[in-house]
Amino acid sequence: MTVDMTMPHQHHHQDLAYGTKPVDVILARIGRGQKKGGVEQGPDCLWEGGVEQALGEADITTDEMRLVTDQDFGLMPALAELAVSVEQAARNGHRPLTLGGDHSIALGTIEGMLRVYPDLRVIYIDAHGDINTPSTSKTGNLHGMPLAAHLGLFGQREIPGIGFVGARLLPQQLAFIGVRELDMTEASIIDDRNIVCYSAEDVRAYGMAAVVKQVLAQIDPEGRHPILISFDVDAADPSVAPATGVPVADGLLEEDLDILAELLCKTGRIAGLDLAEVNPALAASEADLARTVEVTSRFAAACLG
Repeated sequence: MTVDMTMPHQHHHQDLAYGTKPVDVILARIGRGQKKGGVEQGPDCLWEGGVEQALGEADITTDEMRLVTDQDFGLMPALAELAVSVEQAARNGHRPLTLGGDHSIALGTIEGMLRVYPDLRVIYIDAHGDINTPSTSKTGNLHGMPLAAHLGLFGQREIPGIGFVGARLLPQQLAFIGVRELDMTEASIIDDRNIVCYSAEDVRAYGMAAVVKQVLAQIDPEGRHPILISFDVDAADPSVAPATGVPVADGLLEEDLDILAELLCKTGRIAGLDLAEVNPALAASEADLARTVEVTSRFAAACLG
């Protein structure tokens, strides 16, 4: 009897075959989640510099393009608008590809996805935990807090305007890959909640293929949940992607990113993708910027292909 009960649910997800859904591109010109100028130019730089071409070469259909900016109305209204844009794309049966902007975009993207897919799994690829609260953050920068907000660790009272984050992400719906710079309080939040977390050091020790296999086995053992990949380019080693705001040594290498994208793509369950923290203004040279954009573009096409 139990088999009959679960079958339709599994079919429902297999029918969705995310890998074939068209992609809606959202340019999130959002930079106020941190203090370094230039990251709001990241989306256009990514799109024009490589993502559009990479998607085309991978025969990925892009359906429509949306634009969200924090220049006119401020950060919170922009992030609330981003949540709506992501939600609409997902409701239309499309895969939102959000080009940031700083990683505060995850406040909007994860919220928008959870409204459509309450059983969402989030794979957060970042050098940092982004799981500080306003009271634990050393910098006060919102781009270091999105996951804490989604887990319900703070809300409207601490940061007015963040009330649009209503859906709840459970700790078992989240996994980290590539982390290597955690605040003490972030480490304890992750430990206390048993959140799946593999550092860049783990990737070096076990290999990316083993890490991805473990992550999927831990957060989606039955292989039936939609996945949002939220990728911060600082997960990559600075030699790979130098044009970013908070680079951290000993990061993921190009071959790691290739394996990561390929294995995630093979699940057929990538329902959305974020690319965050490419900052053209912080590139030491044209070559550094071109390299960062190329690596990010290739990762995006490989994930969504």
